[in-house]
Amino acid sequence: MGDRLKRGSYKGAELPDPQGTGKISRYIEIKNEAMISNPVIRTLLTAGLDACKKRVQKI
Repeated sequence: MGDRLKRGSYKGAELPDPQGTGKISRYIEIKNEAMISNPVIRTLLTAGLDACKKRVQKI
């Protein structure tokens, strides 16, 4: 077991992520609990969740 979490977003390249480089998916490595409070990371996580909810509603 590692001491960090790597969270991926399908179609994450469509999310507002100025640091991402993936063509389809985006990944963010959360190394500690404090990182979740970072506004940039929180915005990216929230945008990923919102995009997922919209895709699921279309099914």
